Amino acid sequence: MISTLIVDDEPLARQRLCRLLGAHSDVSLVGEAETGGEAVAACLELRPDLILLDVNMPDCDGLEALSEISQKLPEGLRPLVIFVTAHEEHALSAFDLEALDFMVKPVSALRLERALKRVRLRLHERSGSQRGMGETQRTPDEPPERGDPVRHLVAAEGSRLKRVPLAEIAVIEVRDSLVFARTESGEYRLSETLAELESHLPSPPFVRVSRSALIHLDWIAHLEPGFRGAWVVRLRAPLEGEVSVARRRVTALRAML
Repeated sequence: MISTLIVDDEPLARQRLCRLLGAHSDVSLVGEAETGGEAVAACLELRPDLILLDVNMPDCDGLEALSEISQKLPEGLRPLVIFVTAHEEHALSAFDLEALDFMVKPVSALRLERALKRVRLRLHERSGSQRGMGETQRTPDEPPERGDPVRHLVAAEGSRLKRVPLAEIAVIEVRDSLVFARTESGEYRLSETLAELESHLPSPPFVRVSRSALIHLDWIAHLEPGFRGAWVVRLRAPLEGEVSVARRRVTALRAML
């Protein structure tokens, strides 16, 4: 069972999440909290597997609460965190604090289902690691891999919608809280958040290189040091330009090239 703590200062928001979670037989609600301070205390007492955490709350906000939880619990005992908020601009800060996902209110059943798939996978990986296993295996209760692979994304092109094949997308990045797919033929605005895209795009070839960018491995020409110890990816022709790579992701990216 996935023991889950809901943290939100709005009673109606907590009720909605409780109702949506009720459709998942492997999720157990162990508690609720209304403030960041209550979230920290409940987390230390209940040790949930997962926290659905609002950002804007009395006392201390969700970002501060997560930072305090991370300081008080060792890495192996920290819960997975999914931020749930009406303020999408907090997404970059959330992922900088190692949040697993970020959902924008009002949360839909489908969006929650996608997030829980990531939770199940991460918990299974963690369980395998604790048993000293070097690879993840599918548990008997886990559904098979998704059937039809994603082959394209739907983007806005003026007042029309355009299908953009994945093979044509070099970079998916966040700028000014908006998400864009960069291709040889131009840039396209996407309606999904970066977290949503990461949760259902094939990986590889799409890999997270920073809190604000996913990149298609086939479009990488070079990975090289940048200014003052930073790292950048240079895109192959005919695209030009570079994409910043977070230092903690350099080793994993280098291994994929």
